[in-house]
Amino acid sequence: MAAGRPCTASAPARPPTGLHIFAIAFALEVSVGKTSTVMALNNSNILLPCTFTTCIGFQDLVFTWYFNSTELIYHGKIKNKATEPTLIWHNPRVEFVGSTTKKDNNISIVLNNVEFSDAGKYTCHVKNPRERNAQHNATIILTVVHKSECWPGHWGGTGPGEMPTHHDRLLGSLLC
Repeated sequence: MAAGRPCTASAPARPPTGLHIFAIAFALEVSVGKTSTVMALNNSNILLPCTFTTCIGFQDLVFTWYFNSTELIYHGKIKNKATEPTLIWHNPRVEFVGSTTKKDNNISIVLNNVEFSDAGKYTCHVKNPRERNAQHNATIILTVVHKSECWPGHWGGTGPGEMPTHHDRLLGSLLC
């Protein structure tokens, strides 16, 4: 859950006499992190992050990853918090790298040997039967580049003849 967002709703301070109100807010949330775009070098491997949270736990949870909304690239199932995901199907270039028995419910994947045709939208979709089949998803956009497109001048608006900043050099060395 996002910080400060409770899983249950509270009753009014003074409910009418004899009336008690209890509300439970089912709250399945799916996240791909703080940024919704990632960049990868052609022929590299790229992590596509995804985590989920749920207030009441999960049982027989199903998760899928789709490329451009229609092409299934990973399909897994998780029996419960005490078990790791079971693979149902995956694209041979996709590797599961998450874990759901630790603190985070991490269902991230790595796309190996990235090609230019891999650029597009990757959607992590989660369905939790324990929350009345609640379903949520999150999307991350992948851009694939040549090494020459990364440096110089690609980061931070550095133009011809301008010196790259420390931030530009750091970003360039991490991504390119």
